Amino acid sequence: MSTKIFLLGATGYVGGSILAQLLQNKDYTFTALVRDQSRADKLKSELGVEPVIGSFEDLEVLKKAAEESDIVINAWSDDLPATKALVEGLKKRGGKGGKPAYLIQVSGTGVLCDHVKGESDEQEPFDDYDIKRIRSLPDEQIHKDVDDYLFSQNDQPDVLRTIITCPPLIYGKGMGIFNVRSKQIPVITQATLATRKNGTVGKGLNKWGTVHVEDLVKFYDLLVRAAIDGKASYGDEGFYFADSGEEYLKDMAQHVFDAVVKKAGWALVDTVPVQTPLTDSEVEKYYGGAFGYWIFAGNSRSRANRARKELGWKPEAPGLWETLDEEVEYWVEKLKNDEAKVEPGVDA
Repeated sequence: MSTKIFLLGATGYVGGSILAQLLQNKDYTFTALVRDQSRADKLKSELGVEPVIGSFEDLEVLKKAAEESDIVINAWSDDLPATKALVEGLKKRGGKGGKPAYLIQVSGTGVLCDHVKGESDEQEPFDDYDIKRIRSLPDEQIHKDVDDYLFSQNDQPDVLRTIITCPPLIYGKGMGIFNVRSKQIPVITQATLATRKNGTVGKGLNKWGTVHVEDLVKFYDLLVRAAIDGKASYGDEGFYFADSGEEYLKDMAQHVFDAVVKKAGWALVDTVPVQTPLTDSEVEKYYGGAFGYWIFAGNSRSRANRARKELGWKPEAPGLWETLDEEVEYWVEKLKNDEAKVEPGVDA
């Protein structure tokens, strides 16, 4: 009997890539939430996935789709009412056939960000086995309200089991049929192209974990298989990081600057090649002000020990520097021709 999976985020960078990976397993059948009929038609005709038209605000739609599924993967919404609707639907379905339902939440290591404003890398990396430390993060952290709610919903493990996953900065070309581009590198590229500066948010001495999207979707493949077999950690222990390495933000800025100069054909005399912090007004314009100082200048350091030990996950895809030139060149072309505008944001 096939496993029924309801996916939120199928048109996005992360969700679309997860879908592409999981579609390789013929034992799964899929429904996916999409906002409009044109995307629904594309999803159905090209991938054979049954669309559910709606948004995270359509709570009854979410409940019904969840109730009809064995596993929900939420790679779209960090919205608490939407998450509660998914949980309510899954609890109605859970336990049928002697198996619990699963909610796999795609959260992100943005939840770890400190407030060093690019001044240091002194954050001790978080271990996903240290649940006490993770749970003690301040309530105002991004993702924290939804993560805490999901931790609280495991009082009936024979009915519902929740798993929180936290990818770091994701890079590489996506595998889906809609959006195949990440968020953080384009933000840095746009700021570099506009200011002609080798600029950082603060001094860029903070670190973020990284993972190639191809390694990330293999992690989700392993996790779904483990959940179906009843071997995935859940509830109080159901928390997985998915990093393969980490980099300084100043090094990201340097690599992006070099790639932009090369692609744009600039002479260095027409730029500010010595790395320097961006002004407050530049951070406001290109990084979202306080959001930029928090996320792009904070440390987000994680160690995916649980995924490696319990799932046998082994990241093997190319590193960030091996893929960055292609990503930057794509965005320089788009931005120079006014074919895109990048809003401050993160995939993590």
